[in-house]
Amino acid sequence: MIIAYGIVGGAQSGPVYINVWEAVILSLAAFRLTRFVVYDNITQWFRDMVNTPDEYSFVGTINTLVNCTWCTGLWAALVVATVHFAWPQLWFFLFVLALGGAASVFQILANLVGWQAELGKQRTGEASAVNVSKNIHISTNKCG
Repeated sequence: MIIAYGIVGGAQSGPVYINVWEAVILSLAAFRLTRFVVYDNITQWFRDMVNTPDEYSFVGTINTLVNCTWCTGLWAALVVATVHFAWPQLWFFLFVLALGGAASVFQILANLVGWQAELGKQRTGEASAVNVSKNIHISTNKCG
């Protein structure tokens, strides 16, 4: 069992036990929320809005945050854990995020397998460099 510490409003005070399944769901939900903020086209408008050359301003800090996977991932994990412990009735929202996270992982793995196959073909002369670059461009679409 995994021990988490319930410190958010409405949660029990002290250690709270969550099982491995819950930890996996929370991890995948945080992963998907991170990808949503940092990579998805639907949030590009926000990343563009906070894009500023002054990295030491408040807006510059937000820009760094939303373009940094590690930074956003930490805050996404905090949001997911807070929702899980403070509002357990929102479990379905976290579950949907986790399903999206799992789908993202599968898509990333499929892209890696495809890239490896294309690079292998290129090494043996079966595919042209144009086809490889076209396939990579198509498979790196930021939609999700």
